[in-house]
Amino acid sequence: MLRAVEPRAGVQSWINGGAMRPRRGKPMLWLRKSMRWMILLSVIGLNAGCATTGGSYCDIARLIWWQSADELDATPPAITRQIVVHNETVAALCR
Repeated sequence: MLRAVEPRAGVQSWINGGAMRPRRGKPMLWLRKSMRWMILLSVIGLNAGCATTGGSYCDIARLIWWQSADELDATPPAITRQIVVHNETVAALCR
């Protein structure tokens, strides 16, 4: 025969304020409740990090210019190509 063991003082469930032991007839109920709370809080926490910026692409994107010809000459060809593609994209989308 199984005997119920009293929990130590101070060990309580943060979900329902009761002892953290399964009740007769409903084993592991506290675990299910705590899992629901953990999932709910995780979803809320993840959604809180999804901030959006206001406006459209054209409000945010700006053309990139070089200050001088020396700066253009010092820029690697791959970076120059990416800047040109960016500037063409801004020009095409934001007429």
